Amino acid sequence: MTHQYTTNIVNGFRFHTKDRATERTSQNSGVLVKEDDSSPEKEYYGVLQDIFELSYVEGYKVFLFRCHWWDVGRLGRGYKIDKYGCTSVNVRGSLNSNEPFVLASQAEQVFYVEDNVANDWLVVVKTTPRDLYNMPPPLEKEGNSSDIDDSSSEDDAYQQQEFEQNVYPTEPEDINPILSRDDVEPGSFNVNIESNDSINDGSEEFIDDNLEDDLGDDGFDSDFDDEFNSNE
Repeated sequence: MTHQYTTNIVNGFRFHTKDRATERTSQNSGVLVKEDDSSPEKEYYGVLQDIFELSYVEGYKVFLFRCHWWDVGRLGRGYKIDKYGCTSVNVRGSLNSNEPFVLASQAEQVFYVEDNVANDWLVVVKTTPRDLYNMPPPLEKEGNSSDIDDSSSEDDAYQQQEFEQNVYPTEPEDINPILSRDDVEPGSFNVNIESNDSINDGSEEFIDDNLEDDLGDDGFDSDFDDEFNSNE
């Protein structure tokens, strides 16, 4: 059983057929297919025309893209590569092949931009699918291969075990500094402390006799009374 579609999502790309793409502002009909392992650098560029789904027994399905392929067999006439490494295809040329179909799983997406200098030429712009990141390979451990733990898996997340910090050595702080001065000469002082019998010994009945002598019978300072009477 065969079904035909105008949209297909595969390898992280959303593909539209050429007729469907003409009705939209975005261009999703460019197709890139790389050759087999014998020549992985060889690339074929085309335009998606139809999407077919082939259904087999027991629920097996295969999606096929039927494309119009640009002529990438003749360098300079069908395609060209400039000094910057950009590839352009000639819209007047077609690949001489009887195999317009490719597996959808083999397809990648490209965009075509018109060349303002050379007419009838389109510049190929490669793209990457969304949410796909080019992660660097894990670092190899130093030493012999026998030192590597066989229990670790290649799928384990990489964790750096050792790292360097910008730490500079400092002298330890002296927790018991010497309180001395080198800018003055040492000297000694004699301090005589006389005992004062009038110091409060903590009893509640302490009365300062000297304070009573200074106060008059009325409890006010006698010197203040003499000065007040003179003013009158």
